[in-house]
Amino acid sequence: MKILKWFAGIVVGVVLLGVLALGVLTLVLDTEVIKEQVIVKFEQRTGHTLQIDAPIEWSVFPWLGLKLEKVVVGNAPGFGDEPLAAIDVLDVKVGLMPLLEKRIAVDTVTLKGVDINLMRNKAGKTNWESLAGGKPGGGESKAVETAGQQKAAMDEFQIDLKGIELDDLDLDYVDAQKGAAYHLEDLDVRIGELKPDTPVLVELATKLALQNPPLAGKVAISTEVTASRDYQRIDFSALAVELHAEGEGLPEGGVDLKLAGNLALDRKTDRLAVSDLSVSGPQVDITGAVSISGLTEKPKVEGRLALQDTNLKELLALAGVELETADPQALTKISAQLQMVQEGEALTLKPLEIRLDESTVSGFISIPSFEGPVVRARLQVDNIDLDRYLPPAKEEEQTAAAGSGADGSAEQPERIDFAPLRKLDADATIEVGRLKVKGLEMEKITLTLKAKKGVISLDPIGALLYQALPLIEWVV
Repeated sequence: MKILKWFAGIVVGVVLLGVLALGVLTLVLDTEVIKEQVIVKFEQRTGHTLQIDAPIEWSVFPWLGLKLEKVVVGNAPGFGDEPLAAIDVLDVKVGLMPLLEKRIAVDTVTLKGVDINLMRNKAGKTNWESLAGGKPGGGESKAVETAGQQKAAMDEFQIDLKGIELDDLDLDYVDAQKGAAYHLEDLDVRIGELKPDTPVLVELATKLALQNPPLAGKVAISTEVTASRDYQRIDFSALAVELHAEGEGLPEGGVDLKLAGNLALDRKTDRLAVSDLSVSGPQVDITGAVSISGLTEKPKVEGRLALQDTNLKELLALAGVELETADPQALTKISAQLQMVQEGEALTLKPLEIRLDESTVSGFISIPSFEGPVVRARLQVDNIDLDRYLPPAKEEEQTAAAGSGADGSAEQPERIDFAPLRKLDADATIEVGRLKVKGLEMEKITLTLKAKKGVISLDPIGALLYQALPLIEWVV
């Protein structure tokens, strides 16, 4: 959203340039005089230098039209000599007759070959803010007064924009506060006719790059945007996002992700809702819906999500983790359904259902605080054969052999550091209908796991077993 605001600021400045030029055009016909007046007024208005290296092309009827080429907008003071923006072609047309009806009818705005350099310094000041806020140093009260006068004047007009076509935009953004740098390349944007309460087709495609970590990718976005007249509600329907990414930490050849859904932003109720959500990628297919209330104050996230059948082994292999199990088919089929509520530091998954191969796990998990963390859970497992998930027998034998000294005696295992668990506050109950591990079969087991002040205990308080389990307690 911030990138859109920054881009909107640049577009506003460019459109302002066109409007100023059109105002001068109605008074004089000499294009060089027009150019000089545009440069002077733009610099007075924004505090940025302006350079136009090609003749101005204009038309009067039926459109007040202006076409500029080779336009360079200077940077704000203190941000270096690199231009804020450079534009190969800017073409703007405003209907002449609609102006008599207090209606501003803008034909499709065309921008080609745009190079934008956005910066935020360590003090938080940006190099584009004066484009929309008046000349720097003009005084806050004066800027507010001017903005109020402009708004009152513009409120008398109805503004219709037929569309925006943007070809070949390169954008660099450097944030010195966060030590981050972003680069967009070959950005193409198509926006249809803008009318309140009317769906508008929006299409975007670009290449992007990050410096840390080094990543590169391609993004394509399409949606229909509907905004209320006061812009308090904005709907993005049939939203589709496709991403291809390559770089450090990703598999060879990169990864492809797709996202689809409908998004509704209501600023009056401070709520964001996503419906018909679908996220798909390598070995991942997630569907559901998510809503966020208290968006700008105390966000509360609620949602329901479903993970479709996934091969967990192949998914982990994409991240460079290779798992071998006694049963080659283990961990090859996992799915899940859950409802979630996240508010402040608390997260609750209830109800929760996980299908792992032939086993079903259901119940809830609650994390009242991630500091510690504090965990409360109650889970039911119908049946599970843990022997399937153990390492293959050959690995067990190698491990046993490696654990023996040269004289055949067993070496002492390394001491496990339980220090990270000392802050754990847990109270969890796991009920298992049938369990098999190391050949030992058990039925109707109730295990209680408790952790408090460094003491962790696992107590089988109920079981019908072929062999009983002892009470286990660790002091960490």
